[in-house]
Order: sequence, then C-alpha cells, then structure tokens
Amino acid sequence: PGGKLQFRIDIDWVNPEATFHGVTSINLEAANYDPTGQKNGLAYSVFRDVGIVSPEANFATLHVNGELYAAYENIEQINGRFLDRHYEDDSGNLYFFIWDGHYGELRTNEEIGDVSRWTEMETLVNATPDSVSWTEFEAQIPTLIDVDELLLALATEAVVPQVDGVWAGSANCYVYDNPLGCGGAGCFEYLPWDMDSALVAPPLDLCPACGTSPETEEADPITFISGRGPAKKWRLFDLLMALPDRRAQFVDNLALVLDTAYDPATLEARHAERFAQLDPWNVLDPKVDYPRFVESNAELAALFAERRA
Repeated sequence: PGGKLQFRIDIDWVNPEATFHGVTSINLEAANYDPTGQKNGLAYSVFRDVGIVSPEANFATLHVNGELYAAYENIEQINGRFLDRHYEDDSGNLYFFIWDGHYGELRTNEEIGDVSRWTEMETLVNATPDSVSWTEFEAQIPTLIDVDELLLALATEAVVPQVDGVWAGSANCYVYDNPLGCGGAGCFEYLPWDMDSALVAPPLDLCPACGTSPETEEADPITFISGRGPAKKWRLFDLLMALPDRRAQFVDNLALVLDTAYDPATLEARHAERFAQLDPWNVLDPKVDYPRFVESNAELAALFAERRA
C-alpha cells in the first residue's frame, strides 16, 4: 500500500573480494506476492528437510537517515559465494532458469562462457522422441542431470506447493553443474528459488497479481499448470513422466516428502517463531497493510494441517 521497494545490494560490485558478514549480496524481498512476509524461509526449510540444497532466509530492517523504511525477508542469494558455502567444488557453471522458453542463463564463469553441457542437455530433451529414441534418452539423461534429485525437488515443489516454479509450468529455479555430482561424474542439480507464491491451497489464490486464477479443481500433481510464466511444463519433466519407472519414482517422492518434511506441527512452530520476529517491525511499517498481514498469517498457520490432510 505504501510502495515498498525491493532491494538487492551487491557488496562485491566494485571489489570482487568484498564481503559483509560473510556474504557478497543482500537480497531484501519486498513480498509483493506474499502478505505473510515469510513464505520463502518456510518453503526453503521443507526443501532442506528432504536434502535439497536451499537458500537460508531471515529478516532484516532497512533504515534510511535513521528512520525505519521497512522490514524485509532477507534471502540468501544463489551466487558464487552460495556455491562455495554449499559445495565441495564450486567451479561449475551456475544457471538461472528463465521463464520464457525454459532455458538457462549463465550466472557464473561468464568470462569463459562455455555452456556446451547445457546445450547438450537441451538438445537431448528437444530431440526426444523424434530423433532420439526413448531408450537412448533414458540412458543419456542421468549422465547430464541428477534425475533422482530433480524428481525429489519437483515433488517437494508439488507438496509445498510452489505454484510459480518448474513443477507448475513456470521456472524460478537455479541449476548448478556440480563437477562432483552423480557420484563424481559431474551433472546438473536443481536449486529452489523465489518462493513468495508458495504455500497456497490450490485452487485458491494461485496468482493474486495475475487477475484471474486458472481452473485447478483437478490439481493432479503431474499435470498441474498454474498459468504463470510460460504456463507449460518443462519438457524434461513431461519426458520423465512418460517413463513408467520415473513416474512411479515421482509419485513415491510425493509420499516421501509428506511423510518426512511436510510435518504440520514443525511448520506451525517455525511459522510462529518467524511471525514473532517480524510482527513487531511490521506493526510500525506504514508500507504494510497490517490487518492483512495478521489475517494472512492466520490463514497460513491453518494451511499446514489442511494441506497435509
């Protein structure tokens, strides 16, 4: 309501070696799609609980000339410093998965610019099953991307749910070409990103900013499309779902996430702790619709058990 701005502050913009409390970037999320102000951190915690490398998120306040400007969810930026913190070998290429067209934009090693492995994966995906047989695809794709990790990550997106992510026909993730992935052979690994539209109950409020919500009464976790971004599944996901063993693996992963990571009591406790941290600042922030903030957090607190059921 008050025109709250979003900020990303790159500490290393001038000096590549510069850090601030160990980070090179401060990412202040304005939560334009998230009146609760805390969905990113909660959603990422579910991914971490199933073993998917994910950003951390806490809260920060921004003061201008000694006056409170706003409180923010502070999201760990996925960049070279992130790779250094989470991976034994951080020398691989990091890609941001782009909305329109579902392709990767290089975010590290730009000076080298070698995207041949990404091109190889895209070529394989786009050629199947026309000029590449199903047998060839099934044999080659695990040499390029960690399929087990991808299917677990997308099952986690479905359970959360992340309606603005790859699973729902949008994009919003990073992909790291981990040199030590897939048992040391090297392969791509999914990294979750941008969860401010997560933790909703289809078919309700899938995209408040889109003006209309698509019909999702039959919200099948394999065919669901949210209507955001390209509004079509990543072709790789569709190809994997056409393989009976991989489809069964994805379905099994849905149950695994529900049974191990989507625990209502745990999520309710995390939510209550985070709300207690953010509430004293938001009540002072004229840019926050405070009654809506309180109401949306009450709805979110009730969602976990409803979603699990």
